[in-house]
Amino acid sequence: MTILEQTEKIEYLNYLIKHKITGNAEELSSKLHVSKNTVHRLIETMRQLGCPIEYCKTQKTYYYTTEGGICLKFQQESLDNNELHKVLGGQRTTFFKKLLTYPKYGYVLNYVCSAKLFGQKNIARE
Repeated sequence: MTILEQTEKIEYLNYLIKHKITGNAEELSSKLHVSKNTVHRLIETMRQLGCPIEYCKTQKTYYYTTEGGICLKFQQESLDNNELHKVLGGQRTTFFKKLLTYPKYGYVLNYVCSAKLFGQKNIARE
């Protein structure tokens, strides 16, 4: 199994575990289209990554003992309202608020904040 295939299996397994619909190892192997041994290896890999996974015999499902999940993809981070407020020294503009509602533009927000910090003219006009 390639790393991409393994990542896809782990992400699907994460979904099943979060929703407590895995079934036992045999049922799970059928859902993932892998062997029962591979199921155990995937779960062990997730545990090594810090996932608190347990199995409930009465409900016949794997579950997380703590709320959370696993994400194995690159995710761009952007500033939240409090971080932005600190960076801008208390100044807020409609322009920045609009950018905050579009996380995919986080890199633009970071550039605009940097320009503001280095004393350049206010480029955040509507």
